[in-house]
Amino acid sequence: MRWRDYLQRIDAELAIPYPERARFLDELHGDLETAFALQREQGLDEVAAEQATLREFEFDFEAIAALNAVHVPAVQRLLARLPGRSRSLLESIAVGLPLLLLLVLISVRVPLASFLREGGAVSIVILAVGALALLLQFERLFVWFVLRDHTATALRLNTRTPLYLAAASLLLGVLGSSLGCYVVLFAWSAGQIDGAGVKIGLRESLSPIVVGSAFATLVVLLHAALQAGLHALRVPDEKKGGTP
Repeated sequence: MRWRDYLQRIDAELAIPYPERARFLDELHGDLETAFALQREQGLDEVAAEQATLREFEFDFEAIAALNAVHVPAVQRLLARLPGRSRSLLESIAVGLPLLLLLVLISVRVPLASFLREGGAVSIVILAVGALALLLQFERLFVWFVLRDHTATALRLNTRTPLYLAAASLLLGVLGSSLGCYVVLFAWSAGQIDGAGVKIGLRESLSPIVVGSAFATLVVLLHAALQAGLHALRVPDEKKGGTP
């Protein structure tokens, strides 16, 4: 694209949230093409017309700063009025509250306490890893869709770390359940427990994989929803591929 470098320089300075930023850059690109066509009609060759157009749309940091100030989202303006400590506390609550509510909802609908008790330490570790993954996803949800912060710093949060943690939760569940089943079957083969004990032991051994797969599924679904949201806001793909 003829104006790629110029538009990328402008984009790097913009703090306007998407999709407003995408529309602004589209309009700017259209204005550049119109000005370029006028320069060509005046008899300038292509290179001279490009240079004349860029001089007409000279990079102006002050104008961009003013544009950013006008487009600050309402939630960011509200939080900016709070003292630093209060703002940090409120943001932490906003990120952590959905996770807390989700865990409460799961506990109401599913016997989570029983799964954790039956799975033992492995299920506790899985809960910690899965909760961390969900917390990272809720942080992105808050930053991108509540604060509407689409600066380069905010979009760098878009890493695969939650997916790695989801995979870790699932693998820990598989490992925990496999070890549990092995211990139960070994005890049965050694005559230490009877058939009824095997049934109970195998049921309890399934707890880690149930907890791990549940958290992994939630994390993956939330990740997919966030990526779909960024796509709907027209955030460019090159800004969505953060470093793992």
